This record gives sequence, structure tokens and C-alpha cells, in this order.
Amino acid sequence: MTTQERIYAQLSKGVKKVALSTLKESIDFYIEYLNEPKNKAEQIVLDMERLGGEMQKILTEIQTLIPDAKTTLELGYRYTEEVDDLIERTRQSADELGIDPSDIGNFTELEAIAKEDFFYFKAIEDAWWENINYYTSELNDSEDLFK
Repeated sequence: MTTQERIYAQLSKGVKKVALSTLKESIDFYIEYLNEPKNKAEQIVLDMERLGGEMQKILTEIQTLIPDAKTTLELGYRYTEEVDDLIERTRQSADELGIDPSDIGNFTELEAIAKEDFFYFKAIEDAWWENINYYTSELNDSEDLFK
């Protein structure tokens, strides 16, 4: 028995009449309607997988950079303090001897470096907060989209 014959048999038995054409139209509509979001979902998955791979590379690079940044920062701040102390001791010694501190070795060059050295190392912290931490925080905020 064909589908059409089965339908007519059910209708003749008093089964509630169903608007088959309406159901068929709805089925066709949703098949077409779901096609676009399905394709978009597939593209989103591909993009997320690609970005995840790129993020893993960046994360590895950051994890390699952080220990070096920390060591450089600690050493830089320590040397900055030691240089400041050395400049102060040199000034005191020069004053006690009655000479100008610039007459002692490369004092003038060290003093010029000391005016800027703190900022070289402070820039590491600034770069962390402004570039790395800022964007990772933004990424954490995007988790709210899936809640």
C-alpha cells in the first residue's frame, strides 16, 4: 500500500483530518531554515579551533617569557637600588674630599643612566598589565556568554 493509500484509508476510518500540506510546508521550511545556522555553527567551530591553536602558541610564548621577565625585573630593580646607593656614596665621598663627583671615573655617565634605569624595568610591569593581563581578563569575561 502506498503512502497516499494509507492516508486515504485512515481518513475514511474517521481519523482526524490533518492538513498534510501544512505539515509538509513546515518540514520544508525548517529544513531550509536550519541550514544557515548549521553552516554558521560549523564555521564558528572551525574558527574557535583555529583560534584555540593560536592561543596555545601565544600562551606557550607568554609562559616562556614570564620567567625571563621576572628575573630581569628583579635584577633591574635590585641594580637600580644599588646604583642609587653608589651614586649617593660617591657624592658623599667626593664632598668629603672636596672634589666634584664627576671627577670620579664614569660618574656622570652612571648618573645619566640612573635617571632612566628605573623606567626600563617599570616598563616590563606596565607591558604586563596593559597588554597581557588586560586581554586575558577580557577573555575571562567572555565566558559569561556561555552561562
